[in-house]
Amino acid sequence: MSSVSSQEQAHIFLLAILKLEKSLMQDPFLARHEHAAELYLIRHGDAIPGPDEIIPSGIYNNLPLSQKGRSQAQALARRLKNVSFAAAYSSPLKRCLETGAPLLEQLDMQAILVEELKEVRLGSITPVPEFQQGDDLTPLTEALRARQAEIVRLAASTGTWDSIPNSEASRAFRQRIASALDEIAQRHIGERILVFAHAGVINAYAAEVLGLAKDFFFPCANTSITIVRAADQQRVLYVLNDIAHLQGSLAQS
Repeated sequence: MSSVSSQEQAHIFLLAILKLEKSLMQDPFLARHEHAAELYLIRHGDAIPGPDEIIPSGIYNNLPLSQKGRSQAQALARRLKNVSFAAAYSSPLKRCLETGAPLLEQLDMQAILVEELKEVRLGSITPVPEFQQGDDLTPLTEALRARQAEIVRLAASTGTWDSIPNSEASRAFRQRIASALDEIAQRHIGERILVFAHAGVINAYAAEVLGLAKDFFFPCANTSITIVRAADQQRVLYVLNDIAHLQGSLAQS
């Protein structure tokens, strides 16, 4: 029984690559599902807790979902429960895990945690006041909302995270996100995938797909759905910031 030589294996691999490239040239928008991975990029639900929910711990970058955020996650689950997904990935932060939990329970799936999908590391922002047990926590809730608004204002006005001192370099952040999501896509060509992540993450990848200079260019809503089809270095944006599953007060950020 003859074995295939390494030279023959290389030739077979090259032919396969050429065949794939030819197929992609004939399908520039990746309209055929077998040519690409379809990534459902989901931003986490609201994570600014009300005064009756908050536990002041001094750690405000890994808060769980608020009551509103949990309602948004349930609405997302109702929206997507009948859609077939091959796999699910998530940032390891609580707000992403809790957003995915209701849907993944219905789909009988578990998310694969990816450290590289964490939100951009931020530097000096409006300080959050310290509180003691038993204090009125309304000012803390207001301070957290003000902090979030200031982050969005700074990033949106410049399109870069470099406008916030001592933050992760915007270019490095974008490269981190693009590499992580492209790697996920390459594992799942021809499949539909869930990815639970953050506003900055989804902005950065959508900007990379569209070839934009800005790393933060649209107001990514809580539990919004953004859909990208990707194969190798070819990427196509199909849906941006879809919140059709949210109604009334749930749609308000």
